[in-house]
Amino acid sequence: MRVSAVVPARNEAGGIARVVEALRPFVDEILVVDGHSVDGTREAAESAGARVLLDHGKGKGDAYWVGVQNASGDVLVFIDADGSHEARDVPALIQPILDGTADLVIASRHRGGSDEWQGDVDTWLRAVGSGFLSLVINKRWGSQLTDVLNGFRAARRDAALTAGLHARGFDVEQHMIVQFLKHGFRVTEVPSHEHCRKWGSSKLPTFRKAYLFFWRLSVDLATGKRRAAPRALRVPGESEAAHDRPVGPPVDDERENDGWGRGYHTGEDGEERGHVPGAVRGATTYPCSDAIILEADAALSGNRRVEFSDYYAPGGSGRLFRWLDRAKVRKAASVLAGLGEAPRILDLGCGAGAVSASLAHRFPHAQVHGADVDDRLLELAGQRGLEVYRVDFDQALPFPDSAFDMILMVDAIEHVRCRGDTLREVTRILKPAGTFLAFTPPYDTFTWWLGERLFRLITRRPTGHVSPFTRESLEWLLNESFLEVRTGYLNLGLTLYGVGVKARSNRDGQKAGAEDASG
Repeated sequence: MRVSAVVPARNEAGGIARVVEALRPFVDEILVVDGHSVDGTREAAESAGARVLLDHGKGKGDAYWVGVQNASGDVLVFIDADGSHEARDVPALIQPILDGTADLVIASRHRGGSDEWQGDVDTWLRAVGSGFLSLVINKRWGSQLTDVLNGFRAARRDAALTAGLHARGFDVEQHMIVQFLKHGFRVTEVPSHEHCRKWGSSKLPTFRKAYLFFWRLSVDLATGKRRAAPRALRVPGESEAAHDRPVGPPVDDERENDGWGRGYHTGEDGEERGHVPGAVRGATTYPCSDAIILEADAALSGNRRVEFSDYYAPGGSGRLFRWLDRAKVRKAASVLAGLGEAPRILDLGCGAGAVSASLAHRFPHAQVHGADVDDRLLELAGQRGLEVYRVDFDQALPFPDSAFDMILMVDAIEHVRCRGDTLREVTRILKPAGTFLAFTPPYDTFTWWLGERLFRLITRRPTGHVSPFTRESLEWLLNESFLEVRTGYLNLGLTLYGVGVKARSNRDGQKAGAEDASG
């Protein structure tokens, strides 16, 4: 397995080369993420053979996230640039991940000792703060950790991308642990000794920044409990499609398999494509009935009180949700307008079909289909006039290759844990030069931070987002699968959208990859 080291650094020219040299025998790639140093840190790291990236100048957490997004390894090792950590501890640090028993491993100074904690009041305060934060996190999320603030740690890269990091400052270490625990990932510790800083000066003013750690703890405590752990956490390198999950009964057991548009997908074709064999999925359509059509420029109507059930029901009167969807309809319509006269469209994770039904109304010649995992929502979408199909996001999708001109995921991709395999399936069933359009809440805007809390207050239910996105993380995910990618915000920052265009041919995709490599 490939191991990448991520070294956040700012004004560490005095010793960054020694850190790089010490790491080289134990890792396959060394990324030094520079925080706009002015003392030659970047030049020293490059001369030592490291790959140097520049963060956005927001702090240590920003450097962590830049490293997570740009590393090529399956396992990431985070280590400080001040020489306080022993590079020879890296094999022991990553071993639980290689064994498949952990997703995040912390090097514990409480178990291995710390020279720095034997110093003045400032360092003593850090030790006490680390112990207190560990105690609260253990109590809240049922962990057994002793040192949540040590920057020396290892993590599975796919787990880090799934968990996400929203902290941009020195509070990133404790925040990373909480994010992993919230997503049901396994967090453990190994002993490691910390030396005193060997060169340079500390960038953390403990007394002035102490509030930051307690503020982050308060935010993390207020934003969700530990989610249920996945049924079978995969070891690194195992395909996400192999993450087994029971498949529910088909919607219509009597319908014959008469092609991709209806019937069942037995998994035989999926086996040829390398997906899970033998998974039977049902697909059916529901009778059409009169239902409200969400016109992009329609006047708001209905009660002032927002009801979550109203939003799902045909003819519902959820004013806020329908206002949010109108902007999505306008954006989807602008993309759809350039796809020809009779495009075939799939709304993947269509829910009750509010957006896709509106698109079908605005583009009567388009063939709009919906797919979801929830039979109740599929029935509501069918009542809006859509042809709908039951799917399972953990399995191969029941459609042939190159079946659709456009695929939508409206507030759905954040509910999918195996999103990498889902996008591979999307590109498989998307025609060459086809378009993928996703809408998702942006976890990097203040308006969504506030909107999420209002959502919980209004609906009295959690969001259920297992894969929260920022604009950067969405761009990274789309760039892995599509030739042309663009992203942006809608609804005053309450909605993030991403558009990806599939290559016209394998040759185009290979050419784009070659251009990226040469650049």
